Amino acid sequence: MPDPLLGAIGTMQFELGQFKGASTALLTAPALATVWSSDGGQATMAVTQKLSTATGGGGGGGTSSTFKITTATNGRGSITLSPAAASYAAGTVVTLTATPLAGQPWIGWSGACSGTATTCTLTMNANYSVTANFR
Repeated sequence: MPDPLLGAIGTMQFELGQFKGASTALLTAPALATVWSSDGGQATMAVTQKLSTATGGGGGGGTSSTFKITTATNGRGSITLSPAAASYAAGTVVTLTATPLAGQPWIGWSGACSGTATTCTLTMNANYSVTANFR
């Protein structure tokens, strides 16, 4: 039987919901876990908690809590975002404003925004791509 004080000799992963009918709710992560082997051995060791914010793929399928907006311009102008950030927490309301260069007509939005108003509001619950179209 390995000594838990000597360090890890492998890893064990438990993903909630992986087994049909399995359901577990923990208010806090346990400090220790005891593992029994099929030959009667056992070991107790400290628990290392790893939280995933990845989306899709692989077992467990965690959920993302932050999202991004990809912007592009077609023609001569710019887009500003308020609030400006690299990523946004779920539920954040972001206002995009299109500003054409002097003398350049504004055509409208495409992608996650549409219409011809120079502002667009998105509630962040996914990654979005937006293009501001100028002439």
